Amino acid sequence: MFDRSKKDIIRDIKKASAVYVAVHGMYRAAWAGRSRSRAIRAFCLECMSWVSPEVRSCTSLACPLYEYRLGVATDASVDSP
Repeated sequence: MFDRSKKDIIRDIKKASAVYVAVHGMYRAAWAGRSRSRAIRAFCLECMSWVSPEVRSCTSLACPLYEYRLGVATDASVDSP
């Protein structure tokens, strides 16, 4: 079992709430289907524990969104017909 104090738990909840406020607009657009790029960004941020610089340094090449994580795809990631 984790040995965490109530104070630590409350601090973590407040931090998570602050993160949610920072990305609330992005999540609303992503869930409403208005922005594919925001949906990808939201997915990547959640995967990287809400740490934005970690998205840029992601090494998960098996992720289908890897090439799109920074908002642009490389030529190699686009399938030709």
